[in-house]
Amino acid sequence: MAVRSAEELYAGRVLVLVPSLDLLAQTEAAWREGGRRGPVIGVSSLRGGKVSFPNTTNVSELVEWTRGLEKVTVYATYASLGLGTLEKAHNAGLAAWDLIVVDEAHRTSGRIGKPWASVHDNTRIPALRRLYMTATPRMWQLGDEDEAGSPGELVASMDGDPDGPFGSRC
Repeated sequence: MAVRSAEELYAGRVLVLVPSLDLLAQTEAAWREGGRRGPVIGVSSLRGGKVSFPNTTNVSELVEWTRGLEKVTVYATYASLGLGTLEKAHNAGLAAWDLIVVDEAHRTSGRIGKPWASVHDNTRIPALRRLYMTATPRMWQLGDEDEAGSPGELVASMDGDPDGPFGSRC
């Protein structure tokens, strides 16, 4: 579904976020089998025989490797959000994404201040569109430290506008 969405949206620069190193390699293979073509880069610690595409955790390398590419697919783990690698790369000149695909997106929900929530902030990780994918619902309720009626903390929600200009077509 995500590969097809990227193609139908004519998304050249695509960031695919996954929660683990195992899923990073599996997802790249699935996207390739699904027809995604063009340069591929990983933002992870994987090296050598574990993957068939270049990987880095170095901000300067990521910026340089993607510079001038109108079509590139970058696969990254959520750890790259927590460590600030992607945000630092954007601050160093990494161009915005046409599409960010957030696999296992329920892991990014919750308090907006947690490291993985930076994917929701277009000033930190800029993108034209985001596609959130999950099969796991997240239900939030008041905790012991919260009082009914209090303003509470800002929460990253996936309840946006599912029938917005793109959601109903993807």
